[in-house]
Amino acid sequence: MPALTVRQFVSLPTTVGSSVILTNMFNTCYSLESMTIPSGWTIGAMDSAFLNCYNIKTIVLPNNTQNSITSMSSAFSACYKLENLTLPTSLTSCTAISFSSCYILKSITLPATMNSITSMFRAFISCYKLESVTLPTSMTACTTFSGIFQSCYSLKSIVFPTTISASNTDYSNAFNTCTSLTSITFPTTQNTSLTTLTSMFTNCASLKTLINTDKLGSLTTTPLVTASLGTNTTILTSLSFNCPFSLLNMVGTATSINKLNSVRLLNTSTGQYTGTSPQIDFSYCSLGITALNQLFTDLPTVTGKTINITGTTGATSCTRSIATAKGWTVTG
Repeated sequence: MPALTVRQFVSLPTTVGSSVILTNMFNTCYSLESMTIPSGWTIGAMDSAFLNCYNIKTIVLPNNTQNSITSMSSAFSACYKLENLTLPTSLTSCTAISFSSCYILKSITLPATMNSITSMFRAFISCYKLESVTLPTSMTACTTFSGIFQSCYSLKSIVFPTTISASNTDYSNAFNTCTSLTSITFPTTQNTSLTTLTSMFTNCASLKTLINTDKLGSLTTTPLVTASLGTNTTILTSLSFNCPFSLLNMVGTATSINKLNSVRLLNTSTGQYTGTSPQIDFSYCSLGITALNQLFTDLPTVTGKTINITGTTGATSCTRSIATAKGWTVTG
């Protein structure tokens, strides 16, 4: 019996019906190396269209009007050999998990406006070689950026859309293990519904610049934000927030002191810090006496809350009474 031949290329008809659904169309086509969707096609949903196409190197999508694409979740996930991709200029659909585990994807071109996208959840997780990505200027429907760039080891800077949905709630793990990331520019829209920044900066060893952190969260009492930002993660020297917190920590270790030497908490609303003790933890940071006293001055008045400054540079000589007079227990 002759050996079976694995087909690596597929030829598609140039004309089809009014709209084509690509959902799962090439899913697990392990040997497929190249695909051009004819320019005359109008695409509907394309969820998992190229999922697990481990060997595909080139994907060309039509660049005519593609506003009918309503969803593309996992569309290119696990395309291990895909190096670059240009999406249609009129694309407006969801991109949750769309490019996860595209290990050598170096660049991605997105349309200027993606106002119908509701989720960027883990959109680029484990894109190890991704060096740059230009997000649209406007994403007014997006409600989560959770895990969007997690484990993008080569990404050096990111600029978020100027305009996003005020209903966005989640940046958790957004930059977790982005070891080359040096700067983040957040949107200029006031993100009034934000509730979590958990592990946002974990293992971001090169991060030193944050822009527009004053736009993260509400400027009033609610909702409270949980911000467990990570352990011994960055070379950031300063942090400033205007949002109300339920929990806030960013700590170093006894053998590797966090370089954070300035923290400002500018929201003094009552009802904050409802999380588990210690509600604030800046242990093993480089906060000196003046910086700690300023932090204590910024604290709201509470009942029975704890701030941990173990191993922090100015811990032995700071004026703890500033905090204790407001109902805080200072440990460390």
